[in-house]
Amino acid sequence: MMKHLKSQSGFTLIEIIVVVAIIGILASVAVISFNEPRQMARDSTRASSLKQLQIAIEAYKDKYGLYPDAGCGSAGKNAVPVSPGPTTNYTDDCEEYIQGLVPEFIAALPKDPNQEYELDKGMIYVVDITRTMYKAGFYDTVERNFITSYDQEFAMCPYQVTLAMNPNSLCIDLDNITTTYAVYSAGAEIW
Repeated sequence: MMKHLKSQSGFTLIEIIVVVAIIGILASVAVISFNEPRQMARDSTRASSLKQLQIAIEAYKDKYGLYPDAGCGSAGKNAVPVSPGPTTNYTDDCEEYIQGLVPEFIAALPKDPNQEYELDKGMIYVVDITRTMYKAGFYDTVERNFITSYDQEFAMCPYQVTLAMNPNSLCIDLDNITTTYAVYSAGAEIW
């Protein structure tokens, strides 16, 4: 009589651990490689939205003779009003941070595409009390396409602002300048 040998099939614990480790490494590489293009896409969206907003703000001024007033929002720690005092609005929880633009001049006010707002970060609009100067920007949220020179298109300030020129300027903190896209009217660069 012959004995039938049963062959055992299956994986050993070591083989399973090796496969799980390989899958983990591949997954982490995939996440890292997909993160950079997403950040660059959000920066591209910020730049495009800011250009559209600039066109809408200038169209508003052409029609009404003044820049639009700031709407709702909360003042940030770096945006202490200076005399004669701009109004400052971060859009962490604010739908209409610029009054009167929607829907006549722009379909909707832009929001930061990352939607992970922190205190004092996000879309900002500053207008002086006479409504003759403004600054709008994505404040301290740029992820990959950093501003490295005052000559770049969205440089927050065209030149170095000194503490003596404006002690409350958003332009003094160099770390925030590199992570901010901004457009502004003449004279507003020192904010």
